[in-house]
Amino acid sequence: MTNRKATTLISGTLVALFSAAIVSAQSSDSGAGNPTLLQAIQALQNSLNDLQTTVISLNRKVNSIVTNGLPPQPRLFYLTQGTADGAGAPNACQAGFHMASLWEIYDPSSVVYESSTGLQQDDSGSGPPAGTPGWIRTGTNSRTVPGLAGFDNCEAYTSANPAVLGTTVSLNILWGPLVAEVSEIPPWRADSHACSTTAHVWCVQDQ
Repeated sequence: MTNRKATTLISGTLVALFSAAIVSAQSSDSGAGNPTLLQAIQALQNSLNDLQTTVISLNRKVNSIVTNGLPPQPRLFYLTQGTADGAGAPNACQAGFHMASLWEIYDPSSVVYESSTGLQQDDSGSGPPAGTPGWIRTGTNSRTVPGLAGFDNCEAYTSANPAVLGTTVSLNILWGPLVAEVSEIPPWRADSHACSTTAHVWCVQDQ
């Protein structure tokens, strides 16, 4: 049942209950200007107002979960087929997408890979490519700290200076122990590169 149908059903039920209650009050104590009847009607009106407020609150909660009666769809993401340097990375995604923060795509099972747009490997199937690094936003302030994946971000991806570093991530292509110099944040592996380097870019659908 959609949220609109549920709201209509509840509202109709409330009106029916209110009407029935008024009829009951009239049959038990009728007469123009009867204070007992007026008090009963006022009490019922107050109850109806409270119930309508509850329905509105529930409807808002439903709308936050359900869109047009359908569960919200997972966001799309992809790794660009082309490459860009650190300064060009934010403009590498197509319309409707933006350069992703790692924390937007950290769990690949919660998003859907746009295979018709994104880079694919021979064995990608419908999923993202593994082992191919792409620039990623780190969620930190503008940094110039050298050689620390997760801190390095090409000065918030505004710099292509070879002396400044940025962070790339790739889905782990090795399913065993990694070499010590590579940072691992399963299922991702991260590394730092000079911002003058050209690399693919991770993109995620706008909300």
